[in-house]
Amino acid sequence: MIACAGRLRGDQSNDIAEAMALLQALQSIHLHTEVDIYIDNTGVLDTSKVNLQQDPRARSQQTARAVWNRIMPILRERDTRGTHTALHWIHRHTDDEERRRWKTNARYQCACGGQGKQECDPNHKHHIGNERADALAKEGMR
Repeated sequence: MIACAGRLRGDQSNDIAEAMALLQALQSIHLHTEVDIYIDNTGVLDTSKVNLQQDPRARSQQTARAVWNRIMPILRERDTRGTHTALHWIHRHTDDEERRRWKTNARYQCACGGQGKQECDPNHKHHIGNERADALAKEGMR
């Protein structure tokens, strides 16, 4: 697991920071190394599934397009090489009992599996890792 914290240049948002974290993770892994990446931002997961290469107008209006213009070729190249690259959703803030349950209409299933009842286990290794990542992100904001 890569652990780093730092401030990004320019105007930022949570979505841009999450996309940058995905880019940094992909850049640090050899193209032939299979990988599972866990992300608590559904917007990043959604965007990673959209190919705007053939639509320059939509691409020019994309938030964080410089970051996504670097992520997408890496994902395509990994796919071309047949390298397993899976992005998984982690439900955030599971320390709050009311937030542990997923919405019945949730687009993604949490990587912890939900204990068979659509409720996260805050002590699951993926949630512990997500809490660590959030702490590093907060450290980077200072």
